[in-house]
Amino acid sequence: MTTLLKLKNYSLSIPERRLFKPINFELQSDQIVSIKGQSGSGKSTLLKSLVQLNTGEIIIDGHCYYLDKEVDQYPPVQLRQSISYVSQNPQLFGESVYDNLAFPFKIRQKNFDAEKASQFLIQLGLCKDQLHAEIHDLSGGERQRVGLIRHLFFPPQILLLDEVTAALDEENRGKLWQLLMDFKNQTQCSMLIVSHSNEDHQYSDHTVTLEAFDN
Repeated sequence: MTTLLKLKNYSLSIPERRLFKPINFELQSDQIVSIKGQSGSGKSTLLKSLVQLNTGEIIIDGHCYYLDKEVDQYPPVQLRQSISYVSQNPQLFGESVYDNLAFPFKIRQKNFDAEKASQFLIQLGLCKDQLHAEIHDLSGGERQRVGLIRHLFFPPQILLLDEVTAALDEENRGKLWQLLMDFKNQTQCSMLIVSHSNEDHQYSDHTVTLEAFDN
Protein backbone atom coordinates (compact mmCIF):
# COMPACT_ATOMS: atom_id res chain seq x y z
CA MET A 1 0.00 0.00 0.00
CA THR A 2 1.00 3.59 -0.60
CA THR A 3 0.86 6.15 2.20
CA LEU A 4 -1.25 8.99 0.83
CA LEU A 5 -1.71 11.15 3.92
CA LYS A 6 0.39 11.37 7.06
CA LEU A 7 -0.38 13.49 10.13
CA LYS A 8 2.40 14.03 12.67
CA ASN A 9 1.64 15.67 16.04
CA TYR A 10 -1.24 17.42 14.28
CA SER A 11 -3.67 19.58 16.23
CA LEU A 12 -5.93 22.57 15.70
CA SER A 13 -6.77 25.59 17.83
CA ILE A 14 -9.17 28.50 17.70
CA PRO A 15 -8.59 31.74 19.62
CA GLU A 16 -10.67 30.56 22.60
CA ARG A 17 -9.28 27.03 22.96
CA ARG A 18 -7.37 24.09 21.55
CA LEU A 19 -9.71 21.66 19.82
CA PHE A 20 -8.01 18.29 20.27
CA LYS A 21 -4.79 16.71 21.44
CA PRO A 22 -2.10 16.07 18.80
CA ILE A 23 -2.82 13.07 16.60
CA ASN A 24 -0.59 10.82 14.52
CA PHE A 25 -1.89 8.55 11.79
CA GLU A 26 -1.40 7.50 8.20
CA LEU A 27 -4.04 6.99 5.51
CA GLN A 28 -3.08 4.30 3.03
CA SER A 29 -4.33 3.85 -0.51
CA ASP A 30 -7.63 1.95 -0.78
CA GLN A 31 -8.38 2.51 2.93
CA ILE A 32 -11.31 4.01 4.87
CA VAL A 33 -10.62 5.71 8.20
CA SER A 34 -13.27 7.04 10.60
CA ILE A 35 -12.67 10.21 12.61
CA LYS A 36 -14.54 10.12 15.92
CA GLY A 37 -14.75 12.44 18.91
CA GLN A 38 -17.16 14.35 21.10
CA SER A 39 -19.35 17.06 19.64
CA GLY A 40 -17.28 20.20 19.16
CA SER A 41 -13.97 18.34 19.17
CA GLY A 42 -13.08 19.60 15.71
CA LYS A 43 -13.83 16.63 13.46
CA SER A 44 -15.24 18.66 10.56
CA THR A 45 -12.65 21.37 11.10
CA LEU A 46 -9.94 18.73 10.80
CA LEU A 47 -11.24 17.57 7.42
CA LYS A 48 -11.43 21.12 6.10
CA SER A 49 -7.90 21.88 7.30
CA LEU A 50 -6.52 19.09 5.12
CA VAL A 51 -7.53 20.98 1.97
CA GLN A 52 -6.98 24.53 3.27
CA LEU A 53 -10.69 25.37 3.60
CA ASN A 54 -10.46 26.85 7.09
CA THR A 55 -10.54 30.54 7.85
CA GLY A 56 -7.54 32.39 9.23
CA GLU A 57 -8.87 31.94 12.77
CA ILE A 58 -7.75 28.28 12.80
CA ILE A 59 -4.24 27.70 14.11
CA ILE A 60 -2.55 24.52 12.87
CA ASP A 61 0.18 22.82 14.86
CA GLY A 62 2.15 19.84 13.61
CA HIS A 63 2.53 18.50 10.09
CA CYS A 64 0.27 17.06 7.40
CA TYR A 65 1.87 15.38 4.39
CA TYR A 66 0.17 14.40 1.15
CA LEU A 67 2.47 11.97 -0.63
CA ASP A 68 5.94 13.49 -0.25
CA LYS A 69 5.09 17.12 0.59
CA GLU A 70 3.24 19.09 3.24
CA VAL A 71 -0.24 20.01 2.07
CA ASP A 72 0.42 23.75 2.24
CA GLN A 73 3.12 23.35 -0.43
CA TYR A 74 0.52 22.39 -3.03
CA PRO A 75 -1.50 24.97 -4.98
CA PRO A 76 -5.04 24.78 -3.53
CA VAL A 77 -6.67 23.88 -6.87
CA GLN A 78 -4.24 21.01 -7.44
CA LEU A 79 -4.64 19.80 -3.86
CA ARG A 80 -8.45 19.79 -4.02
CA GLN A 81 -8.46 17.73 -7.21
CA SER A 82 -6.48 15.04 -5.37
CA ILE A 83 -8.13 15.40 -1.94
CA SER A 84 -11.82 16.19 -2.32
CA TYR A 85 -13.95 17.54 0.55
CA VAL A 86 -17.64 16.57 0.46
CA SER A 87 -19.74 18.78 2.73
CA GLN A 88 -22.87 17.98 4.72
CA ASN A 89 -24.39 21.14 3.23
CA PRO A 90 -22.99 21.39 -0.31
CA GLN A 91 -23.02 24.79 -1.94
CA LEU A 92 -25.03 24.24 -5.10
CA PHE A 93 -25.03 26.97 -7.72
CA GLY A 94 -26.73 27.93 -10.94
CA GLU A 95 -30.33 26.95 -11.54
CA SER A 96 -30.30 23.19 -12.06
CA VAL A 97 -28.73 19.89 -11.08
CA TYR A 98 -27.20 19.87 -14.56
CA ASP A 99 -25.35 23.13 -13.85
CA ASN A 100 -23.67 21.49 -10.87
CA LEU A 101 -22.86 18.12 -12.41
CA ALA A 102 -21.54 19.65 -15.62
CA PHE A 103 -19.19 21.97 -13.74
CA PRO A 104 -16.34 19.44 -13.15
CA PHE A 105 -16.29 18.78 -16.91
CA LYS A 106 -16.43 22.47 -17.79
CA ILE A 107 -13.38 23.43 -15.73
CA ARG A 108 -11.42 20.56 -17.32
CA GLN A 109 -12.66 21.51 -20.80
CA LYS A 110 -14.23 18.09 -21.33
CA ASN A 111 -17.60 17.03 -22.68
CA PHE A 112 -20.27 16.31 -20.09
CA ASP A 113 -21.00 12.61 -19.57
CA ALA A 114 -24.79 12.62 -19.25
CA GLU A 115 -24.97 8.81 -19.21
CA LYS A 116 -22.62 8.58 -16.24
CA ALA A 117 -24.50 11.36 -14.44
CA SER A 118 -27.80 9.53 -14.93
CA GLN A 119 -26.23 6.31 -13.67
CA PHE A 120 -25.02 8.01 -10.47
CA LEU A 121 -28.45 9.59 -9.90
CA ILE A 122 -30.22 6.24 -10.25
CA GLN A 123 -27.70 4.45 -8.00
CA LEU A 124 -28.40 7.01 -5.28
CA GLY A 125 -32.16 6.52 -5.39
CA LEU A 126 -32.93 9.49 -7.62
CA CYS A 127 -34.15 9.42 -11.21
CA LYS A 128 -32.34 10.48 -14.36
CA ASP A 129 -34.97 13.16 -15.04
CA GLN A 130 -33.69 14.99 -11.96
CA LEU A 131 -30.64 15.96 -13.97
CA HIS A 132 -32.74 18.93 -15.10
CA ALA A 133 -34.45 19.59 -11.76
CA GLU A 134 -34.18 23.09 -10.35
CA ILE A 135 -31.95 23.54 -7.32
CA HIS A 136 -34.61 25.28 -5.21
CA ASP A 137 -36.90 22.24 -5.57
CA LEU A 138 -34.42 19.78 -4.03
CA SER A 139 -34.77 18.40 -0.51
CA GLY A 140 -31.82 18.36 1.88
CA GLY A 141 -31.10 14.71 1.12
CA GLU A 142 -31.26 15.31 -2.63
CA ARG A 143 -28.85 18.24 -2.31
CA GLN A 144 -26.42 16.03 -0.38
CA ARG A 145 -26.48 13.38 -3.08
CA VAL A 146 -25.99 15.88 -5.91
CA GLY A 147 -23.09 17.37 -3.95
CA LEU A 148 -21.48 13.95 -3.65
CA ILE A 149 -21.91 13.07 -7.33
CA ARG A 150 -19.97 16.21 -8.31
CA HIS A 151 -16.87 14.66 -6.74
CA LEU A 152 -17.10 11.26 -8.43
CA PHE A 153 -16.71 11.98 -12.15
CA PHE A 154 -12.96 12.55 -11.88
CA PRO A 155 -11.88 10.32 -8.99
CA PRO A 156 -9.64 11.94 -6.38
CA GLN A 157 -7.13 9.91 -4.43
CA ILE A 158 -8.87 10.82 -1.17
CA LEU A 159 -12.50 11.65 -0.38
CA LEU A 160 -13.19 13.58 2.84
CA LEU A 161 -16.78 12.71 3.76
CA ASP A 162 -18.29 15.15 6.26
CA GLU A 163 -21.70 13.92 7.50
CA VAL A 164 -22.75 13.06 3.93
CA THR A 165 -25.62 10.81 5.08
CA ALA A 166 -27.05 13.18 7.69
CA ALA A 167 -30.24 13.95 5.71
CA LEU A 168 -30.81 10.42 4.36
CA ASP A 169 -33.12 7.67 5.54
CA GLU A 170 -31.85 4.13 6.08
CA GLU A 171 -32.66 2.95 2.55
CA ASN A 172 -30.90 5.84 0.81
CA ARG A 173 -27.97 5.67 3.22
CA GLY A 174 -27.50 2.07 2.15
CA LYS A 175 -27.61 3.03 -1.53
CA LEU A 176 -25.05 5.78 -0.97
CA TRP A 177 -22.64 3.40 0.74
CA GLN A 178 -23.13 0.76 -1.94
CA LEU A 179 -22.10 3.38 -4.50
CA LEU A 180 -19.14 4.51 -2.41
CA MET A 181 -17.86 0.97 -1.90
CA ASP A 182 -18.21 0.22 -5.62
CA PHE A 183 -16.40 3.49 -6.36
CA LYS A 184 -13.61 2.57 -3.93
CA ASN A 185 -13.19 -0.89 -5.46
CA GLN A 186 -13.01 0.55 -8.97
CA THR A 187 -10.70 3.48 -8.24
CA GLN A 188 -8.80 2.54 -5.04
CA CYS A 189 -9.91 5.90 -3.65
CA SER A 190 -9.27 6.31 0.09
CA MET A 191 -11.75 7.98 2.44
CA LEU A 192 -11.84 9.83 5.74
CA ILE A 193 -15.29 9.76 7.37
CA VAL A 194 -16.92 12.05 9.91
CA SER A 195 -20.42 10.93 10.87
CA HIS A 196 -22.80 10.81 13.83
CA SER A 197 -24.20 7.55 12.45
CA ASN A 198 -22.60 4.36 13.71
CA GLU A 199 -23.90 2.67 10.56
CA ASP A 200 -21.47 4.76 8.49
CA HIS A 201 -18.48 3.75 10.59
CA GLN A 202 -19.02 0.04 9.95
CA TYR A 203 -17.36 0.51 6.56
CA SER A 204 -14.08 1.83 7.96
CA ASP A 205 -10.83 -0.12 8.29
CA HIS A 206 -9.51 1.99 11.15
CA THR A 207 -10.68 4.63 13.63
CA VAL A 208 -8.92 7.76 14.88
CA THR A 209 -10.43 9.33 18.00
CA LEU A 210 -9.95 13.03 18.75
CA GLU A 211 -9.34 13.65 22.45
CA ALA A 212 -10.35 17.02 23.81
CA PHE A 213 -7.94 19.19 25.75
CA ASP A 214 -8.90 20.14 29.29
CA ASN A 215 -9.07 23.81 28.32
